[in-house]
Amino acid sequence: MIDLPAWADRLRDQVPFKAVGFAGDLAQALEIGRPPRMPAAFLYETAYTPEPAVGDNFLRQAVDVEFAILMAIDQRNRRDTDTTELNALRQAVFTAWLGWTPDADALDVAVYEGGGLEALDDGVLWWRDSFSTRFILEAK
Repeated sequence: MIDLPAWADRLRDQVPFKAVGFAGDLAQALEIGRPPRMPAAFLYETAYTPEPAVGDNFLRQAVDVEFAILMAIDQRNRRDTDTTELNALRQAVFTAWLGWTPDADALDVAVYEGGGLEALDDGVLWWRDSFSTRFILEAK
């Protein structure tokens, strides 16, 4: 399992978001509507995918975890095609997260899995980028 607050702390330290929060999933994040302070980010887990278990008398299993950041950017006073702020924020997120882990003993470093436009609604551009990491489950 991953500690999303640790990933959020990294964002707060290195990326100029005015607000960083959490959501249960994409739908819940979008339901929140226009954030009062933008740019804003919402983090949520999207999938846990286990590898086959190994071991005779114990269980050792790698689990890939995918998580996402949904960014909300105010577009009210810009052309819809102006992505300057989005691109700068995405680059800052990549710099903060790619190749990093909050716990090198428990998690692999983060890798990028893809992203895309989720909505352009009420003057808010909603963009999602997904990342993954891996941890090991062990039981004896």
